[in-house]
Amino acid sequence: MANVALFAPLGIGLWLLGSAPVTAAGIALAATVGLEVLQLQAVAGRDANLRDVLTNAIGDGIGFALAPYLGTLWRPPPRLAGLFAGGTAAAWIASRILTGVLLAPSPPSGPWFAQIAPRDVYPSNLDGIVTQPTLNARPIGIGRLRRIESFITTWEQGEIAVAAEVTLHSSPERLASAVSVLSERREEAFVLGLNSSDVVFRVRARAADFKLRSPAVLLHRGITAGETATLAGAMQSRHLAVRVRGDREREVMVPLSAGLGWALLSPFDVRLNKTSGRWSALVVAAAGIVTPELITVAAPTPAVEWLGAVLGLALGFGFAAVARSARREPAAAKQH
Repeated sequence: MANVALFAPLGIGLWLLGSAPVTAAGIALAATVGLEVLQLQAVAGRDANLRDVLTNAIGDGIGFALAPYLGTLWRPPPRLAGLFAGGTAAAWIASRILTGVLLAPSPPSGPWFAQIAPRDVYPSNLDGIVTQPTLNARPIGIGRLRRIESFITTWEQGEIAVAAEVTLHSSPERLASAVSVLSERREEAFVLGLNSSDVVFRVRARAADFKLRSPAVLLHRGITAGETATLAGAMQSRHLAVRVRGDREREVMVPLSAGLGWALLSPFDVRLNKTSGRWSALVVAAAGIVTPELITVAAPTPAVEWLGAVLGLALGFGFAAVARSARREPAAAKQH
């Protein structure tokens, strides 16, 4: 999606320059192939592949195809604006509901195997000592976990707690696991680990069933080299939490709200009745925020997301007012 969005402006620009479709396609193909060759030969830390060539070309084609309609899309007539507004609202609510569904707990099928500071499993190895690892307050060791049915039951109910005492010798450059559990098919159940001095807890959600990322919570600068502390990660009451108990106690807790999965969508230039339109928009916003909480396992939406929704609506109506004024001024000039 990023590659498509990146190359869409190129297609728009080529259309504005009056390029023929074949010429535009050739220029876009040359640009994307050249970019991939540079990434392969000259740009450090980047990978080149044919998938990027394809997605870049698709982005260019979408931009070229949509360019003639940009004026209509930016300032649509009332009927089309209403369709845009309704479609955007429906897609936004649907995306939030889908996000709530994807945040549901999804433990992998057994058997499970515990790993304590494993080597060559995560990007970095933990340089330190891990002692007293526990899962739901029960001690665990390296190897196959027995009697996991109770763990699965509590997990499906949205409750899991992992803890261990860690003496850190040096901070890892990338994610290193202190305690992790994998299934027999090497599906990650959860990982409690470190990324530099940050403590990370990630637990498998239904999103992983669709090859998407599972939610993770991070406590910044939770433990430093030379320090001994008890690290704990938990999923409880629709929240993910990380706690560190050492010289001082620190905690971060993140609600698994529907807003985690999707950015709030800004409305198009919506033309609605000044009174009923604004109230309708507020009702849609409230429905989009509350509905996922009622029909999925999503946590209550934080107040800042309510504020974001209100500000997004205010910006949308503000842009609509500016567009209306710009349209009225030429009409008034013609009358005079």
